[in-house]
Amino acid sequence: MRYPVAAFVSGILLLSASSAWAHEENTVENTYRLNVHQKHGSGACPGYFEVVEKSRFYEGGFEVSAVAWLQWMAGPFSFVQSKEKSVTWAAKLDRPYEHCQGKARIATIDGYPAEGANHLRAHLGGGYIYFTLDISSYGDMTAITYQNITANNPSYRWAVAD
Repeated sequence: MRYPVAAFVSGILLLSASSAWAHEENTVENTYRLNVHQKHGSGACPGYFEVVEKSRFYEGGFEVSAVAWLQWMAGPFSFVQSKEKSVTWAAKLDRPYEHCQGKARIATIDGYPAEGANHLRAHLGGGYIYFTLDISSYGDMTAITYQNITANNPSYRWAVAD
């Protein structure tokens, strides 16, 4: 199902009003909780992990940036695949998660149900985590403007133009 960018942006704006971390007038931090759905019979998996994104709003659109601090369960990360609207990083899972098999999707944003937010996901298996940023469902006016590895963790920035 495709969700319009306007609905997703409205959700971020509503959450930003309740966000305890608004640092600048046009900047908001939101915490995305990704629940890990463990495959039956696999090894130990984390129940969830979180990614904090900073959104900066400006006339004509907004940009979102983050460093996914996942070194507590895996690392160092490297690039696996990069396309126009998506990028995937991978890292070897650390003990005790090295035998985990599962998938992670956004469940909440700042503790609220994450309706329409589907740009972050992960696959855990084969001793690795594959972390993906995919903005393809947010429409043509989006672009990944930065992708890197910061302190052995995935880092990115993406933008939406009105």
